[in-house]
Amino acid sequence: MCVCVSSVMQINKLIELEVFEEAHVNMLSLRQEFHHQQEALGPQASPVELAHLEKDLHLLYRALRDKIADIVRQSSALPARNKELLVHVARIVQEEERREAEGEAGGLGGGREAWREAVRDGVRDVLEGVHLDTPEHNTSWLAVHLGLLGKAIVENLERVKAELQGSYPPSFCVFDAYVTSCHEVTEQHLQRVMGKVRKLKDYYALLDFITHRYHR
Repeated sequence: MCVCVSSVMQINKLIELEVFEEAHVNMLSLRQEFHHQQEALGPQASPVELAHLEKDLHLLYRALRDKIADIVRQSSALPARNKELLVHVARIVQEEERREAEGEAGGLGGGREAWREAVRDGVRDVLEGVHLDTPEHNTSWLAVHLGLLGKAIVENLERVKAELQGSYPPSFCVFDAYVTSCHEVTEQHLQRVMGKVRKLKDYYALLDFITHRYHR
């Protein structure tokens, strides 16, 4: 039985509305239908016969992947809004991993790594939003920025521990993932800031932040 376009559109609408659980169940049904058609047609069948359904699945999974990434990315700054959605995100990632381990193709693919990338992007959004003045406008520009940066890092990790960690199963190692992302993003950020440093006092301020305040 072929899948009608309207059903695909309905699933896509569920993804847009963030009704992840229902959307994913329907997508699994489409995958099962695709595999059944593959088996019925046999190895000699023309791939054209299944191309439409395969394309629909690909588009739906891409939409789901993008939506999940948006939710995870935003959760770093908006944890309260996304806590319940993250529970469904974690379930979908785990279910897709299980099916992938069993050799079932055509699913989310690399969902855990995509989740880590979204976590990193969310942390980057938070830290890049920290106010950064210019040396011309404020002689204490770097000291002020580093103080705000340190505060933003601590507050972000506190939110993760208090509000986000409970939305995921232990296997996600959520706090560790955010700490790792903070290290990576902060290192990249400080390298860019270093390019603006011209005075010796600012080099000392940067060195003090890296060796003492940041690691503590």
